[in-house]
Amino acid sequence: MEHALRPALLPTLPQLVLRGVDARHNMPAVIMLAAAGGLFVLSWAAASVGSGDQFPLFLIGNLIGLALLLTGYSAAGVMLMDQARGRPPRSVGDTLRAGAVCALRHAVLAFFAAVGLALFALCVAMALLLARIPGLGVLFYLLLFPLASLGSAALFGLGGYAFLLLGPALWCGAGVRQAALHVWAVFQHKPRQVLIACTLLTVLTAVLVLAGGAVAAAGTVFVGGLSVPMLGEVDDFSGLFATPAQHLASGVTALSWAGVVGAGLVYAAIGAFVAAVMILGTSHAWLHLTRDLDLEQAGRAFDDPAFDDAGEERGSLLAAPSAAHALVAAGSILAHAAHTAAGLPPPAEGSCHRCGAGPEPGDRFCTACGCLLTRP
Repeated sequence: MEHALRPALLPTLPQLVLRGVDARHNMPAVIMLAAAGGLFVLSWAAASVGSGDQFPLFLIGNLIGLALLLTGYSAAGVMLMDQARGRPPRSVGDTLRAGAVCALRHAVLAFFAAVGLALFALCVAMALLLARIPGLGVLFYLLLFPLASLGSAALFGLGGYAFLLLGPALWCGAGVRQAALHVWAVFQHKPRQVLIACTLLTVLTAVLVLAGGAVAAAGTVFVGGLSVPMLGEVDDFSGLFATPAQHLASGVTALSWAGVVGAGLVYAAIGAFVAAVMILGTSHAWLHLTRDLDLEQAGRAFDDPAFDDAGEERGSLLAAPSAAHALVAAGSILAHAAHTAAGLPPPAEGSCHRCGAGPEPGDRFCTACGCLLTRP
């Protein structure tokens, strides 16, 4: 009877997505996101004011800020993925190191996505040249415009959903190629659940963005309104839109610039919670979507050693079966040692060697952390 009722007691996909609100309990991740957003705002301000009329300096400063933002976002993603898996938190050094690796992989994937988008735009532009044919051009444009628009909408929608799921794949330790293959496998085997999960995440994030943006706007507009009569006339703040070299020409324009930076820090602090909710919700959805998929077979990938809490070095799926069983035995020994050091009872016989959860008969993957229970 208990085994029959167990599937009904499992959380549904919408419930898992809504668990993203539990990110409020992981304050280190929220602080990491807020710090990354604040550093991005400060880097942008420093590049705008300090570069003068030199665009290369302005570009370099913003790229540095973007790198800091992406590293902090990825590090928070690793922390929240560990929370979703029920794993103990990592040290700050390990988290930042894993976040830097994920940020680099995110950048590589974004580069390939930009190249693909450029090629798609080139194809659409070449197709639109048919509209210049005399006589038939109007008919071609009448057909091409809706088709190209629908194709572009599908590309942006599915591409956005794919990038939404690429984050959890990277936070689990997959490489660039492996993460892409993992996401492709999920889209291929569970397209409806992917659409439902990503749509729910988008709606939840949009609601939080609107609510958080309204709160931040109310506070910044209120303080900004009081700042005008106290610090200067409205016209004095027009220097904000001058060149960077003129921003510090007078005390009032410097204050206006400081106010903009301060408002950016406010939005970064509030946006950190929204981002944390989105990351944790995405992590729960990813673990739910992949709990019964053989991603190792799909991507031929193992966790990167930088993401492995126990430091276990994994081989290839093409390695000898004896080596694979030796790795499982090593993982079990390390898990037993970790439980003993923490004062916890060792995992039961046949349980997951990572989290200690007891699997159901016939399970190949752990329902708690998604770890492969048996190896070929």
